[in-house]
Amino acid sequence: MIVWLSARCLADTQPPSLAEIFVKGFAATDRESRLKLARTLLSEVEAIYNAIPNLSPEQARWLAAERERILKLKDDVALWARNLDTLMESKEFRLEKSKNAFGNLQIVLRNFNEKHTLQAEVSTWVAVAWQLVDRDPFAQLESLEKEGLIKVPKNKLCAHFLGDVIAHGLGREILRDIVLPGVNKFEAPK
Repeated sequence: MIVWLSARCLADTQPPSLAEIFVKGFAATDRESRLKLARTLLSEVEAIYNAIPNLSPEQARWLAAERERILKLKDDVALWARNLDTLMESKEFRLEKSKNAFGNLQIVLRNFNEKHTLQAEVSTWVAVAWQLVDRDPFAQLESLEKEGLIKVPKNKLCAHFLGDVIAHGLGREILRDIVLPGVNKFEAPK
């Protein structure tokens, strides 16, 4: 009986929204609240982006030359695959990939404005959520930091909650609480 009551109490309580970590009193149905979330996320993403060093000209040339060299191996699939794996494990490739991922997220977050139609805003939130749920950029950050190649800012987006990066859960919440209701609004019969 006690176990049933405990489970029942847990089922009736709604866990706090991860968006609340970024914007106190966040309401997914309020446009100003959503824009404030976007601005807050932008500042967090900018801090991460700025922590990732740009490749030196020598590193960029090496990376381009390696890509060209590997493309020429296309006739030997096994050799091509081994070389591609080695390239993808290089610090240069991982730095470039991380810089690009957080640069793209920065661009999307800067795209928010008060004049967007609901449809345009929902499309932008889809792009944000898609990038937040992608585990690879965050895994790359952790790997690069463990190797001493970067110092990841201790911000909320990179923090862990129940063994997962908060960004992943936030991306799922954005899809559930902002995107789906938004799609339902503009897809509803008129």
